[in-house]
Amino acid sequence: MPTQPSGVTGSGVVAVSASAATILWSPQGTGVYYTTNAGRAWTASTGIPAGATIASDRVNSSKFYGFAAGKLYLSTDSGKTFAATAATGLPANSTVHFKAVPGIEGDIWLAGGSTTDVAYGLWHSTNSGASFTQLTNVQQADNVGFGKAASGQPYTAIYVPAEIGGVRGIFRSVDKGVTWVQINDSLHQWGVAGSAAITGDPRIYGRVYLSTNGRGIIYGDGP
Repeated sequence: MPTQPSGVTGSGVVAVSASAATILWSPQGTGVYYTTNAGRAWTASTGIPAGATIASDRVNSSKFYGFAAGKLYLSTDSGKTFAATAATGLPANSTVHFKAVPGIEGDIWLAGGSTTDVAYGLWHSTNSGASFTQLTNVQQADNVGFGKAASGQPYTAIYVPAEIGGVRGIFRSVDKGVTWVQINDSLHQWGVAGSAAITGDPRIYGRVYLSTNGRGIIYGDGP
């Protein structure tokens, strides 16, 4: 019968391995835990701070990622142990959202920061978080999501709520962030849309789903 770790009362963040064999849980206010038997027993992970944001690699079932206070943490043993990577220059004092790209091992996009943080924007890693490159054409970004690739493009479509070219909005890129197209307009900003959740549809190119500031979840279709 499913249980929970002793002393855990909050919800937190869950990540599931690519094979679904391991579940990683970062409850609010406590440590990070893993289970390999659907929650019947939980074991504390080591090497990662309590409250870390977590995600799984979408190809390698042994890899999990964590983020806390400007550091990216990597596990290569299914969440049992973590170690900080050498990556620098990431937001240290703000909310961060990061996701691994489906179908490509070690490919991570990270968005976050604030106007009071040293770093604010969008970063990309292709080596499991060992290093990140910040996109210079994105001034600010609060979240990131992926969707079906455009016709003729080998890489997933990327969606971000961001400031690009001095304009705040929801943007899509089909070429790994080299160019961006705004897919909303100034009359449709939906509060702080996308800061909690944004994702493209994996089967329908151009369709994007995003959360809003008290207005539920909406979706749109674009060319």
